Amino acid sequence: MAAYILTVTMFTYISALIFYDCEIGVNSALKSFGEAMWWACMNVTTVGAEIFPVTTTGKVVCVILPIVGMMFFPIFTVYISSYYDKKESDK
Repeated sequence: MAAYILTVTMFTYISALIFYDCEIGVNSALKSFGEAMWWACMNVTTVGAEIFPVTTTGKVVCVILPIVGMMFFPIFTVYISSYYDKKESDK
């Protein structure tokens, strides 16, 4: 479980770094790394954000983040479900 959380956190953080590095000079909606991190968190959870990428690299990251999020979050659901199933079977 810890490896899963670390993987999702690091992927989101690295995506925010890439987005920030590519977009900070050309995207007027992006003003700080905190906003880039918010953008990455919202996109990995497939909620979306009000900051839209303008560079090609930013657009690629914007497409990859929700795809990875859609793969990671069902795995999290399985972890939680199996934890509770195990607790029920131990009773």
